[in-house]
Amino acid sequence: MAWRTDSTARSPKRCARVGQAVKEAVQAVLIEVLTNPAVLEKLRGAPAPVVMPAAEQTIVARIGGQAKAWTSAGWARIRAMCGFGVRQAGQAMCATQQRAKMVWSFRGPLMVALTVGGVTGVAAFFAGPWLTAAATAIAGFTATAAAQSVLALRQMLAYAGMSENRS
Repeated sequence: MAWRTDSTARSPKRCARVGQAVKEAVQAVLIEVLTNPAVLEKLRGAPAPVVMPAAEQTIVARIGGQAKAWTSAGWARIRAMCGFGVRQAGQAMCATQQRAKMVWSFRGPLMVALTVGGVTGVAAFFAGPWLTAAATAIAGFTATAAAQSVLALRQMLAYAGMSENRS
């Protein structure tokens, strides 16, 4: 049987007819079940369930229920906090790994700079104050000159249209 997908398949008239048919079917089933002697015998023979009133609960039961609710709420909060901590630790490990890879890619220049800086520092320590002052002045002049040269070269390349920012 093919299902109808047009708008008449869900018309209010049709829904009312289906609703009426369902209502009649449920009534017929209930009448049949409740007039069946075997079912009635089973219902009469079943003992009524005993319900303990809320006022008759012992104090131990109430305190136990409150303790259970408090404990389960606390445990759920601890699990949530631990899950958050684990996620944060995982994100921190990923970020640290990415930064370590970036630093590792510059290991050659960094080792040269650390070696030159260490040797210069040890030499300055043993050289004395006058030689250290002169070496510092020369290093400052060289660093400033190099920085100014790089800036001038960038300006010239930008003026010539060869800047590395050009797409």
